[in-house]
Amino acid sequence: MNHAHPTASTRGLRRSLPLLLASGLALLSACSAPASPAASAAAPASGAAAEPSQPLTLQGRLVLRGNAPHEQPVLQTTSGETWQLQGLSAEQITQWQRQNVEVRGQPGPRPAAGAAPSMAQPQLQVQSIRARP
Repeated sequence: MNHAHPTASTRGLRRSLPLLLASGLALLSACSAPASPAASAAAPASGAAAEPSQPLTLQGRLVLRGNAPHEQPVLQTTSGETWQLQGLSAEQITQWQRQNVEVRGQPGPRPAAGAAPSMAQPQLQVQSIRARP
């Protein structure tokens, strides 16, 4: 058996292995770190950039999701987003169901990244609702 010195390519691999491991760990930690608030904030459907504390005005169609007695009013916006609507009375839901409306309200906290689809819809605490102009 020949126990000669390692070849140059083997020595190079041994030298670069710690560097490769460190690079891989750095990449892993960067990918798993939470996004900055600026990067994770989505633009509202109205097209205007708004802070979470600023009221939003959204346009779309009010529909009910789910099964009775756990139906949830949602707004399907013209841009394709779906917002859960909070604070509507049963009378308002009945009046505006399947209607094109303009809703103004306070956005709720944004869903966490990777949230289940049922939890991923943004929420809007409705302050006013009217027929879409």
